[in-house]
Amino acid sequence: MIVGEGGSVLLTQLVVRGVERYTTKSYLIQLEGDQRLELVREPENVHDRWAVRVEDEDGSKIGYIPREHAQLIGTLLRYKIGWARVHEVFPNKALLIIDIYVILT
Repeated sequence: MIVGEGGSVLLTQLVVRGVERYTTKSYLIQLEGDQRLELVREPENVHDRWAVRVEDEDGSKIGYIPREHAQLIGTLLRYKIGWARVHEVFPNKALLIIDIYVILT
């Protein structure tokens, strides 16, 4: 079990979708490992009512949680017991891997 800040536990690691659409290589280069990210539910999203947007601390859209994980993560967010941080960035491939945590306390 991997424990994060505030008594939270690592739930999963995943690749953020749409990074190549919403960011640039220079933007990705400045992202730092362990940087906290915001996860925002989008229940009005016409393509997926469970969509979860990934943003940086300034509110800039980075991409989306993959559809197959969105319902679970969206539910965690609804109860304010989920959060994310940067795990690893590959700017040349427009690839961002994030850690998703569940708050247990």
